Amino acid sequence: NSRNDKVTEWRGEAYSKIDSEMLILSTENNTIQLNKYAEDGLVKYGQGFIDFEQSSCGIYTNCMASIICNGKSKVYSISIKNLQNYPKSIKLDLILKITMGVDREKQNL
Repeated sequence: NSRNDKVTEWRGEAYSKIDSEMLILSTENNTIQLNKYAEDGLVKYGQGFIDFEQSSCGIYTNCMASIICNGKSKVYSISIKNLQNYPKSIKLDLILKITMGVDREKQNL
């Protein structure tokens, strides 16, 4: 995801909401989008990473996105904890809107 060779529009900054990468957690009855804008969520920013926590539908999640390889790659580290006293099946999806360059709109995608 280097500046000119990005696969998606992701930027490691606090002020823009970009929907080109979405993490979706699904249980039997609920769908939760894991993101830094979650109500009652906690967000921490640092050089080269964003770390956000949230609790929803009886599930606690902690997700850290980090830049590696001199900004050329990104890694997600995700922790999930069931806060309720019964087992749940959980599915995690990563949805990417491909850019293949600096800006998706300029690529007419």
